[in-house]
Amino acid sequence: MRECLCYIFSLQSEQSEFPYTVPQMYALRTRNYKYIEYQSECYPPELYNILSDPKEKRDLYNTDLAGRILPQLRKELIRLKKETGVPGM
Repeated sequence: MRECLCYIFSLQSEQSEFPYTVPQMYALRTRNYKYIEYQSECYPPELYNILSDPKEKRDLYNTDLAGRILPQLRKELIRLKKETGVPGM
């Protein structure tokens, strides 16, 4: 059984039907958490407890909890980005 899932979202502006640019993002989803990093300084990282907050309404990124679990989530996201061949890794 898979412990976590890494996903990448990228939408090129010339392909976009949206009236705005969507920043590229990388995310890691575990059984309990979803951690999102954007490739734009305009968007801060996000962290959600998907068990207690399945609609992702409360960002936990700047909480004490985040300080305890983010190092492990970041490390795993970096590992998965390297494993999948993300450029610049």
